[in-house]
Amino acid sequence: MRWKRKAIWMSIGAALIALLFFGSQTLVYADDQENMTEPKVEEKGGVELSIKRYPISRYVANNEDADGRIKGAFVGFTNVVFSLAGNVVLIVDTAMDKLYSLEPIDEFADTLTIISTTVYDTLKEHFGELLFVFAVGYIVYLFIAKGSVQEA
Repeated sequence: MRWKRKAIWMSIGAALIALLFFGSQTLVYADDQENMTEPKVEEKGGVELSIKRYPISRYVANNEDADGRIKGAFVGFTNVVFSLAGNVVLIVDTAMDKLYSLEPIDEFADTLTIISTTVYDTLKEHFGELLFVFAVGYIVYLFIAKGSVQEA
């Protein structure tokens, strides 16, 4: 059992070392104007959306020492962490947008409306006349059995 744990920890360590040394090193330098993004101001409900100001894909480590072997590995690892954090932000933002919108409620209400309309139309088409005959028959039964028009 112990050798399995050691093997798992060694494989995790080897993966982290490989990630550090062979990680992605896409960088944006401060003086690199062609890769710079202008801030985009987007408002929703009178509130400026900070998440729309800059694209999430542009959040990378800005480090000129990325060419070095050790520092470059850490910059690559930092970029991987930024990428994971950006994906988490996008997932949470999408989930919050869905939770606080009325779209799921509208879809549910539309589904219930379609179901109730279909049931009503089907009952009316197939059983409307039959229910009318039963109602008239019950009224006649009450009139004859009770002998009172008020009861019928």
